[in-house]
This record gives sequence, structure tokens and C-alpha cells, in this order.
Amino acid sequence: MKRLAHDLCAANALLLTTALTACASTRGNAPTVPVGVQVEEWDYVADDGVRQYVTEFGHGDTVVVLHGGWGGEHSGLLDAVRPLADRFHFVLYDQRGSLRSPAPDSTISLPRLVRDLEGLRRQLGQERLTLFGHSMGTVLGYAYLAQYPDRVQGLLLAAALLPTNDQFRVLGVPASDTARLGRLRRELSAAQEARRTATLAAEGLDHADSARLTDRERAARWRIRLASVMLARAERWRELRGGPSFYSPGVGQAIDRNSTPAERDSLWARFLPALTRFRGPVTVVVGDADFVDPQAALWRYAAARLPRTRLVVLPGAGHLPWIDDPVRFGALVSEALTRATTR
Repeated sequence: MKRLAHDLCAANALLLTTALTACASTRGNAPTVPVGVQVEEWDYVADDGVRQYVTEFGHGDTVVVLHGGWGGEHSGLLDAVRPLADRFHFVLYDQRGSLRSPAPDSTISLPRLVRDLEGLRRQLGQERLTLFGHSMGTVLGYAYLAQYPDRVQGLLLAAALLPTNDQFRVLGVPASDTARLGRLRRELSAAQEARRTATLAAEGLDHADSARLTDRERAARWRIRLASVMLARAERWRELRGGPSFYSPGVGQAIDRNSTPAERDSLWARFLPALTRFRGPVTVVVGDADFVDPQAALWRYAAARLPRTRLVVLPGAGHLPWIDDPVRFGALVSEALTRATTR
């Protein structure tokens, strides 16, 4: 159990360091926006004066999108919601300290991110929010739900994390299953290595001497290596755009430094009770090849504790399911958001 817990901690650490660096849909700082759709861009100014970049587009019920990474940014999620712009009004923003929303490290904490989201709700004039969170953005969603349960209408959680200090004990995972869960992680790791090796060879980038690489080749090899972890279909590595400059590791470090142990423990302790008490629709979408929770093994235990939460395991998808399987993921998003906004 200790080994498996260590593996899960390592997976979460990867999320906090490199996972979201290549999820951007664009080069440079301006995100790609849906063609032919009116886009509004503005700065939400928090009560302490910190400006946070906001993009909104589409028609219909409002959905606020929470990016992941603790220091990632929102444009990587544009491809996930772009096809639904004729049915929903999407609001995406770079959270405090992220790419287009610079902020002093001393102002960044999880409670502060929650306050920012509540302030954005007021700016949008929404009585309640429908939230679409990805990866670490799901943790922000949990924290907001725990603090403002009456302000949430519905939740869509993609590549969702399980923020519990002792996942096995809290979720009631029997000791007999820990070996199976560890095996799933090892098998996925081996598959990732095979994908990485095959894709590098197919692109002629498998030679060991990195000094022979051009800058363009070096960037390609970096994307392939990341794609082998983030995607079930590493051959789609070219759809991972952006780069390390899109990611601000100081945000995660500041959250750890500025959020007290009591605050963190309070979130972890309130995670399951908050979802249990919540009466709105909750949909969790997890790829069966997501390195965070292979085959949704832990989420299946969580779902058993959350009878009103719908868990969907997407075959052949990793941590960025809209790249691995855009058609099926798009259908799931449409169904989940329709369910969340028609109460």
C-alpha cells in the first residue's frame, strides 16, 4: 500500500510540474478562438486588485471552465468546448498567477482561488455556477463547492483527481486490491514507454545524442515524451502545443506555502461530504489510460460512495480525452452540461 500511495503521489507531482505545460492550443499568448463566434476578452479584477484574464464565447447557459495544473492556463481547454459554442456560453479564465493573470506569490493560495471564483460569479451575474473542471481544476471545483454549496448548479469533472490524504482508507479500498491497483499503474507505465519509443522512432528522433538535434527536433521530442504520458494515442503529439513558458510552477509552490495544513486538511476532509450532500448533477469523466487513475480504479470506489455522481470511463483515452477521442468526449460533455444546466 505504501508503494502504491507513493506512485499516486508521484502522479500528482507530475501534474504539478509538467502535465499541463503542453496543453495549450496555440502558440504565443493569444488563444485560438472559435471561427465565426463572437469572443469577449476582459480582465476580472479581484478585490485585492489582481487582474485575471477572461475569455467568453458561445450562446446558451453559462459554463465556467476551470483549467488544471496549478499554474497551467485555460487555452488548452478551448478544443474541448469549441464544438459546443452554439449550445453553451463558455467562460474561461487564467487563474491567479497563471499565464495571463500575473500575481504576487504572496497572494496565491487555495482559499484565495476560491474567493476569486466567487468574485467572478458575481461579475457574471450568475446566481449559481455550472462548473467544468479539468485535472487540478477539479480540486478548485471541490473547494468552491465545499465553501459555496448553494452557488453551484452542476459539475462536470474531467480527468478528475481525488483529493484525499489517505485515499485507500477514505475510499474503503480493501488491502487485497492494492496489488491489483499497483499492477494497473505498472502496466500503464510500460505502455507509455512503448508508445514513447515507437513514436520517437517513427519520427526519426530516437537517437541518443541530443546535441545532434535541431531546436525544432528537440521541441518535437519533448512533446512526444509528454504525449506518451498525457495521451493514450501518442501519435497525436502534434496537438500538444505551447511549451514550458505556458506553465508557472510557482503557483503550485505558492499554494503549498500559503495554504495552511489546517486549510488543506479541511478541503480533503470535506471533499466526499460536499459531493454527498450536493443535490445537483455531477458527472465524472475519466479515461481508462489516464496515468492519474488507470481504469478509474480509485474513482470506482469513490463513485460507490457517491450515488448521485455519474462516473463515465472513456475507453482508449488518457489525461486529455478531447485529443484522444474528440467525438465521444464531445458527446459526453454535451450530455453532462445539458444535464447540469436544465434543472
